[in-house]
Amino acid sequence: MKKLKLFALAVLIAGVLAFGACGEQDEQHNDTQVGDGGATVQDTETPDRQDDEEHNDGDLADTSGFVVSTRRENLPERDFDGMYFTFLVEDPLEKVWTYTNMIVEEMSGVVIDDAFYRRNTIVEERFNIRLRQTPVALAQNQNFFNQSVLAGDYSFDVAFISYGAAANLAIQNRALNLNELPYIDLSMPWWDQNSIRDLSIAGQSFIVASDMTIGDNDNTWLIYFDKQHVSDLGLDCPYQLVRDGLWTMEAMLSMMRAAHVVDPVTGQNEINGLRTHDENVPALWIAGGHTAIGVDTHGMPYLNIMNERFVAVFDMLREIMLDNSTANTHPVYISAGLRNGDVLFATEILSFVREYRENERDFGILPMPKFDVYQDSIHTYVALSAPLAIVPMHHPDPEGLSIILEALAAEGHRTIMPAYYLVAIENQFTRDLESAEMLNIAFDTRLYDMAVVFNFGLIHSRLVAAHSNPHTSIASLYESSLRVVQAQIERAFSAFDEG
Repeated sequence: MKKLKLFALAVLIAGVLAFGACGEQDEQHNDTQVGDGGATVQDTETPDRQDDEEHNDGDLADTSGFVVSTRRENLPERDFDGMYFTFLVEDPLEKVWTYTNMIVEEMSGVVIDDAFYRRNTIVEERFNIRLRQTPVALAQNQNFFNQSVLAGDYSFDVAFISYGAAANLAIQNRALNLNELPYIDLSMPWWDQNSIRDLSIAGQSFIVASDMTIGDNDNTWLIYFDKQHVSDLGLDCPYQLVRDGLWTMEAMLSMMRAAHVVDPVTGQNEINGLRTHDENVPALWIAGGHTAIGVDTHGMPYLNIMNERFVAVFDMLREIMLDNSTANTHPVYISAGLRNGDVLFATEILSFVREYRENERDFGILPMPKFDVYQDSIHTYVALSAPLAIVPMHHPDPEGLSIILEALAAEGHRTIMPAYYLVAIENQFTRDLESAEMLNIAFDTRLYDMAVVFNFGLIHSRLVAAHSNPHTSIASLYESSLRVVQAQIERAFSAFDEG
């Protein structure tokens, strides 16, 4: 797992200071100079590989605070004689809310770009390959992938597309099972274990998040909060609530209502407790530690909403989403609320924090709340726009493909991830160590729901629609959805067996 070990020190300091960062702007806590996306990169160098044998715990913490594993990829030496290896990516000019570039032409001083450049150069020189990318518009990438597989033209080697589109391709038997590629080791730390656990279907992994790219990180769902409102209202510090296990949906709702202000003349909301949109619905039921599609002991998915726990979580998310203090609105309005100080909480993906860097009002970042204090862990949603890796079926050289993919992920772990954590998160995005600590919690607790990913029987769509209609019960939704959901699951599994 990706870690920020500097937080042990942050927690000790925060304990002494009674976590006062909720109410005031913290002083800068780093020495790296950052501006307009650029930064020095000295602190993100890959740890010396010669030091690997000196560490027995499997991990080596570099100066950035990111833990770089000392485990090495088990790959043969192979010369690919200058062949091209092609990424299919979503058009970087279109997908402004997440980083989709895989190719950077030269070092520029923009730290994330430079990290990708260094990773690519290392892999290119090691295996004598040339990396390139094919950008495709968001609305066309699924069809482009599908047509390429059907035509057998091998126009790309790996695709990074939104996981909903990737799931559709997987259940159409258009993707390779990564478990069958000889040199990919999905147990390694550069492959996101949460995505492997939650997205494996019929014991096969077709879609995966990894350290090849940062798109899954950028799409982690978070809560932004206005520190001044917390201070002015004398509310409990949310950071401390998280640490104490008391950051629950009920606690959040109580704070939302305390912050809500209505103009007495116009009756219009002056301050919202929460600004969000419909993607917060699955984020909330996942935050409650429940998935709408479960998996039985045989690895078979099933509809998992007709039980006491899901009904209770869904009732609470309805209460939050339909409360008078909540505004269900466009993301632009969410961003404006944080700038103008007319909202306490706002939910969006991590990449939206770039919109708030120049805010005059101070803000913090939180993971989603637990359902109640008895819930063992926080759980974090990953937005549907996250571009995860998927490999086309019938690749002509699965062995060579697996070598390059494993090398890209492993080298990304050593170069891209330290840069992303240290500079893009700690120094550029967030304003206090507590927010960075909260991000670490969010990254570690990501949970994917097959109901969202595959939308079997449109169950994800139906649940989102049902949240705003209190007359639609979970029982009636279950009865009307069960047959079609199970039929689609069975068709998908039959397709895998035939493939």
